[in-house]
Parts: sequence; C-alpha cells; structure tokens
Amino acid sequence: MGANRPKRQHYLPRFLIKNFLTQDGRIWVGDREEGSVFCTGPDRVFVDSEQYTAYGFGPDAEEKDYDYEEAISRLESEAAPVVAEIVDRARSRRPPRLSARQVCTFQRFVFLQSRRTGESRQRVSSQRDPDEILSEVAASVLARGGYDAPPQHMLLGDPSMRQFAKRIAHNVDARFAAGDDPGLVEEEARFCRETGLLVVAIEEQCGSFILGSHGLTIHETNVGGRCLRSSLLPVAHDVIVRVTPVAGQLALLCLDQANDPLITEINRSSASRSRWIAGKSERLIRALV
Repeated sequence: MGANRPKRQHYLPRFLIKNFLTQDGRIWVGDREEGSVFCTGPDRVFVDSEQYTAYGFGPDAEEKDYDYEEAISRLESEAAPVVAEIVDRARSRRPPRLSARQVCTFQRFVFLQSRRTGESRQRVSSQRDPDEILSEVAASVLARGGYDAPPQHMLLGDPSMRQFAKRIAHNVDARFAAGDDPGLVEEEARFCRETGLLVVAIEEQCGSFILGSHGLTIHETNVGGRCLRSSLLPVAHDVIVRVTPVAGQLALLCLDQANDPLITEINRSSASRSRWIAGKSERLIRALV
C-alpha cells in the first residue's frame, strides 16, 4: 500500500510554514542543539522521514500503511482555509468570523499539533522509562499472537527483539499522532466544547512570531505568585492564536510596540521546547538559538 507515497512528511504543515517566509520565499532556521542558523526553502524545514507510516511485521514486514498520514492530511486540508481566513481578518484588524464547524476544525487542528511532533510526544511520555514502554508494546503484540512475553531483560537483551519493539513503538507513536484512539477522540470532543479562541495580531514594527518544532507554544506566566499556563499556535509571522478556557469565545487582540516584552516572552516559550525554530527574521532566529 502507498508504494508511491513520499517518505518525507511534514510535522508542521506547509500552509503554516508559508506564512513565515521572507519576501523571496525562503525561511530562516535555527538549530538550537547545534547553535547554527541558515536560510532554506519551505520544503526542507519541519520534515522527517516516515514518521506517520505504520510498518508491518512477519511476512508483511515490508508493507507500509499510510492511513495515519492520510488522516492527518485530510484534517490539514480542512484547516488550511480556516487558518487563511483567521490570518486575513486579523491583518485587517477584524475579529474572526467563523462558523461553528470552522471553529471546531481549527480546534481539532490545534489538538493535532499538540501531539503530532516528536517533541510533543516526548513531552507527554517523558515520565516513563523508554525500556518499559518498549517492553510493554512488544509484550502486548506477542500476547495477541498467543505467545507469552519473556522477562523484560530477555526481551530487550535480544537485538532483533529490540528492533521489533522499536517498530511497534513507532506504530504506537504514529497512531497517537493521528488520534486513532477512543480516549483521544473523547478528549478532542471535550477540548472543542470547552475552549474558545483569542486571535492575537501584532503591528509590523513590533517584529514577528516564530515557529518551533515542538508544534504548540506553551506559554507560562506568573500572576500574583500563581503560575498560569496557556497554549498558543503561531499561524503567521504576525498572528498567533491562543486557546482560552471560555467556551465559544472568538475575539481579536491587537498588540503594539508597548507589548514587545510579551511578544519576546512568547517567542522564547516557542523556542524553549523546540530544537528547531524558524521565521522570516534572521536577527530574531539568531537571538533565540
């Protein structure tokens, strides 16, 4: 299945990346692990190989299933015009005008971005021992085939079994990214019911927002000694959308130069959980690497 499908799959969609390009259609990229900065085309950033591909086992080991990638692509196709509408109205300083279905589509897209990147999945599972996870997923597949799982040290001591376990873990990650789980479906529905959207637009002279490879920006602030956390999705170099706890909210907030410290805080939050960052400003990317 899917023999002609491309191996390289974007984990931040191209329709978002294009909203952060320079005038000549390129984008500045920073590798925060290596400390390097370079300029490249939009097809070469926030992309990885076979991350949403499910692999077969045994006689079907060479088979590749692209159903998860296709499910993600379908949601992206629905979300792209909604994002375009949000950005267009924000740039003309008008609040979003979206139907209930469009709002739900955008909320589902935000929910997708919160779990589809490698860094976001790692954040969710960071409290667990990787060997424990590999042991569990391998044992669960063996059990479905009617086999008893060997002790963990034997299971993971066999190099071929470790490769087998890693392949299963990859499929589990791909399934999680695509939301193919009843628990995630219920959580997504609750997320759509219980949240609203605040579109934040900034003036050109205020600089710009960046994209981070973590996907969703998690911004933490302290108010009166209390830590408040909010989730934001950068959708253009001058527009970011905050998820609010006010169900059904659709509002616009415009920031001017007086809000430069807040813009800087948000960009630092985007960078803090991301190895890769990108945007239209070389100076900004260099400052955050």
